[in-house]
Amino acid sequence: LVDLRNPNPAGNNVNMSAALVLRNVAGSPLAGRNAVEEANMLTPNLVTLWIGNNDVLGAMLAGVAADGVTLTPRAAFSAKYTEVITGLRASGRTLVVLNIPDVGALPFATTVPPVVVNPTTRQPVLVGGNPVPLLGSRTSATCPTAPCPIPANTLVTLQAIQLLNMGIGIPTALGGTGQPLPDGSFVPPGTLNTGVLLYADEVAAIRARTDELNAEIAAAASANGAILVDTHALFDEVLTHGLDFGAIELGAEFLTGGLFSADGVHPNNIGHAVIADEIIQALNEARDLDIPRPNIA
Repeated sequence: LVDLRNPNPAGNNVNMSAALVLRNVAGSPLAGRNAVEEANMLTPNLVTLWIGNNDVLGAMLAGVAADGVTLTPRAAFSAKYTEVITGLRASGRTLVVLNIPDVGALPFATTVPPVVVNPTTRQPVLVGGNPVPLLGSRTSATCPTAPCPIPANTLVTLQAIQLLNMGIGIPTALGGTGQPLPDGSFVPPGTLNTGVLLYADEVAAIRARTDELNAEIAAAASANGAILVDTHALFDEVLTHGLDFGAIELGAEFLTGGLFSADGVHPNNIGHAVIADEIIQALNEARDLDIPRPNIA
């Protein structure tokens, strides 16, 4: 959980980033102040709050859904989120909060298929007319000894590309090493120290926690008079149907969809313009305003 009430968030990378943004190091006029305090020092009449994504995203990045490790517990999230939103609430101020998208709607988790593909055509390799599943370490009744074919509903993250290029996860009969792709419980020696597979039960656990945290965000927004923007629904719409702006079609495809940056997780400039448009529409409706919308096309 990113604690916006803590002037020195835990973790070296987070700490360094926080110091660069907050400029609250010793000797500074802002020394010891946290993000909420600094925001309030500006006495804004509009505050947007989009936090909580990393409280489920870590499970996808690590390839394992572990409560309290890669997934923030609901109670802990609720306590901290309430602390942040009440700290930002002020008389006469408009507060807009955004919720958490489904990790399964991100190109990071949807780009790599769970089957072997031809590196030239990027089409599935067929053996006997059927695609060949990639290999993982999880066993089953039909495959009691690893490596085993991964189920078709397994999410394979972008981090698998490097391993697949090394032949890991590909059967020896198709020129691979026969070594399984790593998941949260097994990482082959000499490979990335993180999992790249999310099995169906892990995806379900991440989605269930996302729903729980979004319920907490909605409740906190209602209790504090904030406007809620449903980015979860927006990202689902992008994944399912895409977005049409005039003659421009935008989607969730990696690199070519036009909405996500090259890390497959964060929106790019166009993606942020779409989110800003959602915020503006919500403000106009809730406050009977006429803020001009960005021309995405």
